[in-house]
Amino acid sequence: MRLLPLAASVAATSGAGTWLAVRIDNKVIVSAGLALFGLALLWTSRHAQATSCAILAAQDVLLDTGLGLTQAPAAEAVLGAVPVDKAGVASAVNGSTRATNWTS
Repeated sequence: MRLLPLAASVAATSGAGTWLAVRIDNKVIVSAGLALFGLALLWTSRHAQATSCAILAAQDVLLDTGLGLTQAPAAEAVLGAVPVDKAGVASAVNGSTRATNWTS
């Protein structure tokens, strides 16, 4: 139950990231997501041992929001750069990199 806000923020922003990437630009949304993720990492690196759970949860939600904004548009960029007859291979490689914690 403690991780539910994190999953919800990734799920919500993945859909929003795709929607925004179609309307604005893939590069802009991925860059914004990575910038947000970087700022969240910077904020997370500054907490002390006495940091409250609410602050930690806010940091995690911000991290996951950046991840959500980045993940789907980046995957779309990978799959969109491949010819249609090779889309299955590209999808498998994209899924494999995500499963092994590489970047997408």
